[in-house]
Amino acid sequence: MFKPSPVVSTDLSVVDAVVADVVAVRRSMAALQAREAVLLASALTAVQAATGGARAGSVEAELPVRSLAAELGAALRVSDRSVQRQLGDAVMLTERFPGTFAALAAGRISRAHVAVIMDAGAHLSTPEARAAYEAAVLPYAEAESVTRLKAVARLRAEKVVPVSLQERHDRARLQRGVRVNDLDDGMSELIAVLPAVLAHGTYDRLTRMAHDVKTAERDGQADAATPATPSAEPGGGAAAAPPRSMGELRADILADLLLTGAPEAHDGPTGLGAIQATVEVTIPVLTLLGQNAGPVDLAGSGPIDPDTARRLAGHTPGWDR
Repeated sequence: MFKPSPVVSTDLSVVDAVVADVVAVRRSMAALQAREAVLLASALTAVQAATGGARAGSVEAELPVRSLAAELGAALRVSDRSVQRQLGDAVMLTERFPGTFAALAAGRISRAHVAVIMDAGAHLSTPEARAAYEAAVLPYAEAESVTRLKAVARLRAEKVVPVSLQERHDRARLQRGVRVNDLDDGMSELIAVLPAVLAHGTYDRLTRMAHDVKTAERDGQADAATPATPSAEPGGGAAAAPPRSMGELRADILADLLLTGAPEAHDGPTGLGAIQATVEVTIPVLTLLGQNAGPVDLAGSGPIDPDTARRLAGHTPGWDR
């Protein structure tokens, strides 16, 4: 049984002993994680082989994998999806990145290093390219932190990739798009997949606008010599609203720009700037009167908060009973 070294003084020899013990423990953990990867990869390979000639992606091929993930998830107390991801990662590590697997098994790198290496080299399609990439990145990974490894791994993967970054970017641009994921409590995620330059440029512009709004709000509070104007929001009193965080400001400005701005570069024959967002909500009449009369339903999403519903109802050009 492992017994930790007792730290009873500030003697350097004691510190050295603790450091050595921690390093030994981390090496043992890495070796165990490598062993777990072998077990998971073997289990997935065996299950897939048992499906025979079932077409990849078909129900016949997927059901045994889901069953395996469910069994492991129940035993490990994690979700089925997490287990499926771990199974896939285990196969990728043991089959496509043998050098990285060996370094993990020997305790020279951590599981976090492995994740970075595989992520940066996932697009390398040939064993020769992956081997060259591992030979270039592993010495650095064994000597540096995960944070420093990320940028270096991407650069070293680019040097051996058989397809140029420009070609891959041109293909990836075809996958750009926007989608909505509904969350709990009347919230949703708006996710846009864009070229990196446009995404970072958008984020930078939102950040600059948010800073400008924050400065204006701060100056306005400092110069105010009269009581704050009562809030125009439903249920608002005389108290001023709490200051918004940078994240809140970015989100609010983004929605404002998208809902009210004119897309000058894509203006169509009818004038895209004239198109306004349309949402449909079903509101109990007593909720309109300020009572809690049941949930308000946003078509295509689900329940939303009553205050938002009342604001929408107050500005709508027409109602349907």
